[in-house]
Amino acid sequence: MPARLSLLRLLYSTAESAYQLSLSPRAIDYMIAKGTIGIRKIGGRILIPHSELIRVARAGQIEPITPPVKEASRQAAA
Repeated sequence: MPARLSLLRLLYSTAESAYQLSLSPRAIDYMIAKGTIGIRKIGGRILIPHSELIRVARAGQIEPITPPVKEASRQAAA
């Protein structure tokens, strides 16, 4: 029986990318919107290159999804 080859995929969907990086799909959408992760559009699908997943994983820090609270909002809450 021939050995199975482990082929490296070149592109991942946003859901697959979220799984690979242990993030939520919304976090991936946020990174795409901010331009912090590169994408490829093929046939209407948004795909993320494997090299981008490696780059983000090596960076080690992802910006928080929630926007910072503005000073005026803090003062109104107090």
